[in-house]
Amino acid sequence: MRLFAADSLTQVADRRDDFPDLANRLKDVGTFRNSRPAVLGVMLSLDRDYRSILDLGAPSEVANRLFFRLLDSRIMLAVVRAAAAVFGGNATDLARVELRRRRQVDGSDEAAHRLGGESGAGISEASLSAERQILEMLDSLLPVDWHSGVPGHADLYSLRLLSDVEIIVAGVSVDMRPLILLDDGHELPRMQRDALLKRLVVRDLAVSRWYSERFEALSPEEILQSIGIQGRDYELLELERRAAELTGRGRSRFERLMMDIGNLRAVRSLERYEGGDHSFTDLLETDDDDLLGSPESEILRKLATDTRRLADS
Repeated sequence: MRLFAADSLTQVADRRDDFPDLANRLKDVGTFRNSRPAVLGVMLSLDRDYRSILDLGAPSEVANRLFFRLLDSRIMLAVVRAAAAVFGGNATDLARVELRRRRQVDGSDEAAHRLGGESGAGISEASLSAERQILEMLDSLLPVDWHSGVPGHADLYSLRLLSDVEIIVAGVSVDMRPLILLDDGHELPRMQRDALLKRLVVRDLAVSRWYSERFEALSPEEILQSIGIQGRDYELLELERRAAELTGRGRSRFERLMMDIGNLRAVRSLERYEGGDHSFTDLLETDDDDLLGSPESEILRKLATDTRRLADS
């Protein structure tokens, strides 16, 4: 999933010659358009703080509202930061970012109101405030009065708002659609996981969203029950089985993909180390003679001579 995050796609686009196979596959699935990323992917792990909400002892409905509010805040903050980073390189310059509503999705007005409006700065302020409030509850040793109207979200408003926006950066419309990548779903308690999946399969939401969890963590029945009809509401992709299939060159798709990802992640370090003339996998496949710097026989002779000298001393 990390491959589809905005920073990863930008690196692939900037270095297409280094990753031709990967770039072509991304183009084939609609991730690239005119040699540039067509999606603004943001990846969030579901193993941060969400489970701890249940430790507060809140009624289940209140706990889910807090869960949705915290997740909403992190999704929206990630989107505006990614937009600022991709178009300008500064993820903190959020004043240039606007999520302009098309007003084509019911409920987007309410969603925008709850999430900080349309400006990147307003969304950032609202998101950070919501996260701060919930984390203060988690850190506090004092009991919470659940009857005092603890603020939460009855729905994932971020998905509804992002289904109805045009991304604007510095006054220019950005031809990229948001993509929400939710990872580590197996870390959620059952109650939160069920509530999240019900929101993710709502059919009137246009924003793309992916959810991943460890297949072995739950039975297939537990994974798929109550979330809809396969082929209509969701697609099940068994990554391990698909990745193990061999390609025409005798390598698995997984191996080729891992090689491309390894090259991608090592780009900046190799540029600092040796100017970026070689890829990470090129260095792994160096001949033994080149790696050692001398013919093998010469090295072995020197080792034998040094060993005898040490034995005689």
